[in-house]
Amino acid sequence: MTIVITMTKLIATMFLGILLNKVGILDDRTSRKISQLIIQVTNPLLIVASVSAAQGEDSGTVVFLLITGVVLYAVTPVLGYALARAFRVPKGQRALYMGAIVFANTGFMGYPVVQALYGNAAIFYTSILHMPFNFLFFTLQMALMRKSAEAEGQTDVLETDRNPGRRLRNIFNNGVIASLIALVLFFTGWPLPQVVGDTVAFIGNTTMPLSMLAIGSSIGAYRLKDILGEKRVYGFTVIRLMICPLVMNLIMRPFVSDPVILGIMTITVGMPIASLLAMGAAPYDNQRKTAAVLVAFSTLCSMISIPVLTMLL
Repeated sequence: MTIVITMTKLIATMFLGILLNKVGILDDRTSRKISQLIIQVTNPLLIVASVSAAQGEDSGTVVFLLITGVVLYAVTPVLGYALARAFRVPKGQRALYMGAIVFANTGFMGYPVVQALYGNAAIFYTSILHMPFNFLFFTLQMALMRKSAEAEGQTDVLETDRNPGRRLRNIFNNGVIASLIALVLFFTGWPLPQVVGDTVAFIGNTTMPLSMLAIGSSIGAYRLKDILGEKRVYGFTVIRLMICPLVMNLIMRPFVSDPVILGIMTITVGMPIASLLAMGAAPYDNQRKTAAVLVAFSTLCSMISIPVLTMLL
């Protein structure tokens, strides 16, 4: 029933976002603002608030998750690029399809799902496992997508892509800073004052409804014909939503005895393609539409795959 109730809330809120987009209450500009609110404010506060539920747990688990995350984000780009070549993806879009395998939507969907299934401590563990996400995205992924665009003749890339200070701030964004703060609080055992902790948790808990509204609104901006028209999207969605988490589960099962930690690893790796991939590809004409379709289609399919994964676990 926990799975059913959780997914019902997520699906209902996402479809509300689609409806609000169709009737004009949420538009593209509003969705982008909500996304920035989630990335810069509510998600980081949710991570900081989650550490209180994990304090007192085994510190070895945290170190293990951090090491696992580094290995995960070192291996998946190689696998993603190999799959892009195997699927005969055009050179101009190989970086994009590689990113579809590497980057799951752990922030927008992962946190709400693991919070509902495993409690607040799961958010802290998820943030540690996926800490290398931002570093890899804003270095390797953005560089490869920019190079692909320039190779096809698009030279008018965003100036912020070339600004070292801006790129450094993107890597060490509020989510990464919040994860580092959470690590310090965890290892030192320092508790947040109750008024601070309650306020941080109160704001952070708005992440679930806001993220699903934003995702729904983004999907609502596209016609179903556009979403279903990209044939390669089907194969990469199956790999992203089912094969990646099942492989992760099989590999980690001999090393992880705690079913909650194993569940967090499996489910977060099985999230749909990160919406950040569509945001990063937005300036590039040869990648913009495909990125949006990848995110939208995988998100719709995840409404089936996530319940299946949780029941298998």
